[in-house]
Formats: sequence, C-alpha cells, structure tokens
Amino acid sequence: MPNTRHRQHSLLVRPLHRGTLTVALPIIAAVFGCDRPATPHRESVGGTLVVSAFADADVLLPPLTITGEGLQVVDAVFDRLAQPVLAPDGTTSYAPALATQWAWANDSLSIEFTINPRARWHDAQPVTAADVRFTWTAYVDSALGSATAQALHNIDSVQVRTAQTAVVWFKRRSTEQFADAVSQMRILPAHLLDSIPRASWRTSAFARHPIGSGRFRFRSWQAGARLEVVADSNNYRGRPKLDRVVWTIAPDPSVATLRLFTGDADFLESVRPDAAAEFPKHPDVQLLKSPSLVYGFLQFNLQPRSVSPRIASLFADPALRRALSMAVDRALVVRAVFDTGARVALGPVTRSQLGADTLLRSIPFDTAGAIHTLDSLGWRATQPGAVRARNGRTLRFSTLVPSSSSQRLRIAVLLQQLFRTVGVQMDVEKVEFNTMNARLAKGDFEAAVMALSADPELSGIRGVWTSGAGRAQGGENFGSYASVRFDALLDSAEQQTSTSSARRKYLDAYAVILDDAPAIWLYEPWNLSGVRRNVHPVGLRPDGWWMQLGDWSRQQ
Repeated sequence: MPNTRHRQHSLLVRPLHRGTLTVALPIIAAVFGCDRPATPHRESVGGTLVVSAFADADVLLPPLTITGEGLQVVDAVFDRLAQPVLAPDGTTSYAPALATQWAWANDSLSIEFTINPRARWHDAQPVTAADVRFTWTAYVDSALGSATAQALHNIDSVQVRTAQTAVVWFKRRSTEQFADAVSQMRILPAHLLDSIPRASWRTSAFARHPIGSGRFRFRSWQAGARLEVVADSNNYRGRPKLDRVVWTIAPDPSVATLRLFTGDADFLESVRPDAAAEFPKHPDVQLLKSPSLVYGFLQFNLQPRSVSPRIASLFADPALRRALSMAVDRALVVRAVFDTGARVALGPVTRSQLGADTLLRSIPFDTAGAIHTLDSLGWRATQPGAVRARNGRTLRFSTLVPSSSSQRLRIAVLLQQLFRTVGVQMDVEKVEFNTMNARLAKGDFEAAVMALSADPELSGIRGVWTSGAGRAQGGENFGSYASVRFDALLDSAEQQTSTSSARRKYLDAYAVILDDAPAIWLYEPWNLSGVRRNVHPVGLRPDGWWMQLGDWSRQQ
C-alpha cells in the first residue's frame, strides 16, 4: 500500500494439516474452476458492510499506524493530497483527492498543490495548506517517531503560499518526488493536534477517535471487538455509497470465516486454502482472487538486543545465511501451504510492483551446496543426523511465529524439517501477534516468520531494509540489515530523472540484498477474499482491497 513502510501483515490463512513434507494438494484451482458466476448487481445507495477481520487496529493516527486493520480505518477517515492508482504493470498514477490540481516548478524542485476549497474536516473546519505543512512537520518529527519519516528525507520543506496553496520543496530531483509528496502522508488537522505534544500523540484521545476529511467519519472503537465508520454525507469527494462499514474482530480464522458463511459478515479479506473448498457449499458467497503486495520470509536478526551474544556473530555471517537459504526448497514450501494460492517470492519485492519483470535471481535450492558451505565454515556434525557444531556451539536458533497464524506455523514446521536435513536445529517459538510485534521492535528475537505488505513504489523498500530504517531510528528494519552498497544503489535510483534508469538501479539494489540474504524470501500469495453476492466490491487492488471503499455498494 502506498505507505512507505511495509506493514506487518496479519494474514491468517490456515493450511491443510500434514505431518510430513509430502505435498499432494488440492483445492484452490478446483474452487476457482467451478465457482458460479456472480449474481448481476443492482446498485443502490445505503446499507452496512460488515468486514470480518482477524486482528484489531493498533492506533488510528496515520503517521503511527502499522497494522492492516488500522490502515483500513485510517484510509477511510483521512485523505492524501492525491490518490494513488496502481496499474497491472506495476506503474502508479494519481487521481485528485484533497488537491484538485498541481503544477511543477520549471526546475522540478517544487510542486504547487491547490487544495479543494470544498474540503472540510469532519468537525466542519476547512482543510487548508497550513494543514499540509503541519502534517509534514509531524511526520518527520523525531519526537513522534513515525517510521514514514525515512521515506520523506528528500522533502526539504513545505510552504504555505495561500490558504489553499501548498508548495512542497525537494532537496534534489528524482523519479519519486511526486510519490513522496502525496503517497506517504495522510493530511492531518492542525487545529486539533497542534496543541498536543507529539510525544503524546500515540496515547492521545485523537489516536482512538480520529477526525479526518475522508468520505467516512469515524464513529466508534471497542478494543478487540469492533470498529465502525459512517458515511460523511456532505463530503467534498461525494457521499460514499454505503451508510457505514463495521469491522468485527475474530482472531480465530475459523470464526471469521463462519461469520461470512452465516451472513453475520459480508467480506473476509483473507480466505484460508482449506476454507476455500467450502465456498461451493454456500451459494450466497463467492471467492475472489486478486494480486497482492504481500511477501513472506524468514527474517534473520543480525544484531539481537537481548538474546545470547553468540547469535549476533551467527547471522552476521552472510555465507551462513546463504547456506541456510540453499537448504530451503521454497517451491515445496509454497505448494505445501498454498497450493496454487501463492508463488515463490522474488525477494522483498512483489510482481505487482515489478509487473512482468521477474529477472531477479534468488539463491537456488541446493542441499549439497548448503552442506558444503556449512562444512567450509567449520560447522560440522559428529554423526549423521546430529546438529552441527563449531567450537563447542551448536548450530541452533529459535524462530518467532504468531500463534494466530496457522499458515506461518505450518511454514515454520516445514522450515524446521528442511533445516534438519543439513544439520541445523530451528526451534519454533509461538507467541501472540502483538507480543511478536513488540519483540520485533525491541530486537528481542533470533529469527521470525514474517509477512509484510509492501509499498507499491519500488522506493518503499527504504523504510524496511536500509541501514537508516533500523530499530534505533524508529524504523522497521527489525533484523538490522546494513549494506553500504545497497543503500548507495537506492540513493542512486532515487536521483535518476528517467523511470527506466531508476528501475535499473532498483533492480541492481535488489540483486545486492538477494545475494546478502538477510532473510529467506519464501512466498508471494494471491489474495483470496470472500464476499457475499449482494455486495459489489470495487477495486480489489494489490495495495489494499479497501482503497476504493467509498465506491462499494450492496443490494438492498
């Protein structure tokens, strides 16, 4: 999604249970092949959409929101200057939102945005250029600690030229300038937030009851149970077609799916592969398949904070990381867990971002190569089947997995078995989702099975994998990966003046991180969603199924 950060993805797809590495699988292709055509939709205005969600929101303040559920509400309540539109080939265009028009300076170092004079905050105050300047200062303020600040480094300042005209100035020309100005920031109401110390924003009343300018107004949040937004009837961009949207929280995927089948919910973002087989039995629902920006991986922590110091030297060795990558048959893992519901990951980037370009070369599956490398590094097994050791230390580490995600638990078990074949012991540590996020932020882990949703822009990787996005800087580079060459290539890509030359530099940067192997890139899932047939979803985009939520409707 257009949110400089890759967000932690609470994808809770449940795999078919198997006790071995055998992979004979089954169902998703059959479901898509036999699903009946959707009932012709007779559009009407009004009604409620109930979304069955797996997790609660974290915070409803755009610079600090990380979880998918939080961003769904945030994007309904707040607006950007322009709305990104992701095309199938991975390119992004923009439609007017708060800004009705924009004009570049002759030297391409500034963009002048004209704010829609009809735009109003939900308390009826006008949206002004001063709000745009205030928003930028907040996002880059270290006291607030927004992970998005890293992606705004090329914005030099924001000037208020008139009450309705804001000028964004840049430090240098790049192909990402416009995206930096409009994709990364949801505009905030200065008159409601400027009196609150930014260090206190996360715990403020506003963070739980936000006031924005979007097509929906925030109504209520019952922690762990329910969130609700309602139509802003006089919105400057037009009244949404739904009266309200309600998110009901069901951490158990079986319960979330059952709500859809029984009619207690209208939409389910992520359908488990085994649940997909049940859809033909329920004529009032249909299964939808769409591309996503999600990629899953095994994260190595190169600089743990509170685990044994020996681990720092373990994963700091890129040769060892490459050996572990060679030990994993990623195609087998994907087939076992997803069948046709996912593809092997390209890296920390998806096909939705690259389009048809899949020329990136990953570390290949090579058990013999993994064994040879481990032997050469001095990690030896005393007998067949034993865990390798070096200088009295065993080659053993623990991996965090969210207990709510049977999908990632299954992946962890498969990885555990694959590592055992080359003499490596991986212990699986199941933790609650919020606990896992807290430990990632502290660096209190050795490895973790992760799933993140990327920014559509190739530059979005900066907020997660560069040295400037480390935990100490408030970023989401939880594994503390640092590469001078990788950072330099990203810098060079952002300074290019043509899209093609920038793309080549980005691909060069991706080649570096793939070779460095700070993670094992595992899967890129298709998004399988479930929806009731009387609901008309619009724009199930890879950067967020909810990006056009105001245009959804249902038959009454």
